[in-house]
Amino acid sequence: SGKRSVKTADSTLSLRLSLCKGDSFVRAAYTLTNASKDHRLRIVFATDVFAKRNIADIPFDIVSRSNDDFYPKTPARISPNSSFAALAEDGKGFAVFTCGAHEYEQVENVLFFTLVRANGVINRGGTENWVVPGNQCLRTLSGRLAFCPFVGDVISAGIPSLSQAFRAPLIAVGYAADSRKFAGGRPCVQDTSIHEYFYLPDTHPAVAIPDNTPALTVSGEGILVSAFKKSEDGSGLILRVVNLAEKTSTLSLTWSGKIFKTMLDEEKHVFLGRDKLTREMGAKEILTLYLS
Repeated sequence: SGKRSVKTADSTLSLRLSLCKGDSFVRAAYTLTNASKDHRLRIVFATDVFAKRNIADIPFDIVSRSNDDFYPKTPARISPNSSFAALAEDGKGFAVFTCGAHEYEQVENVLFFTLVRANGVINRGGTENWVVPGNQCLRTLSGRLAFCPFVGDVISAGIPSLSQAFRAPLIAVGYAADSRKFAGGRPCVQDTSIHEYFYLPDTHPAVAIPDNTPALTVSGEGILVSAFKKSEDGSGLILRVVNLAEKTSTLSLTWSGKIFKTMLDEEKHVFLGRDKLTREMGAKEILTLYLS
């Protein structure tokens, strides 16, 4: 009939806000037990930033949008984001970092982010092929976001890097305090309680990284690390950076070893220097480096 049912269902939502030492943003973790069909649930951020345009990231770029960009008869003026959406005006701003909530909308000073869009069909009036009952999401859903007030603009405040730090935090692993030290039983006495300690020499002292020292550093206004991984042939490391600023920016890189320029296919290597690299990057330029 096209009308909603008069019956109601109880859906529960819990929201946990946390501010960790050293962070410049507030984390928001939510858990939703959804018992309702055919609805959309959004989280709303009412800010004190009255901007005519909003800012969001897409792969390898940052774009600015306004509601005037939509076709006049567009019913839902929603836009996509990869990892954040923000408002900025008169030297202040408010950004929301997303991890799965990639649909947002701006209404004046308010940002809306979709947490769940529940419906049972892809195309109403279509055949059975378009029926997707599992898309009603009648289950427990969980996710996380973060919000960050800032001074300046998105680039000067480092919002892209902060968003990546939220989405992909450091992974910590345990390791021996002294990797060269090991214990072994005496070969002539079959008693595992009798053992002695041995030390192996460091076979690669030239590349040893001192404690509390980063393997590499990358700096430059608007420059974002988009990839840091093993090379496809396993012979070195690949570092990919992009300049998200609207102007030329200076990349500063430190690394203990040789630095080469390469392409996305990682086939050809052009030597650029050793240990340090300073290079001008044009607006929106993507640079792939091979580190050995």
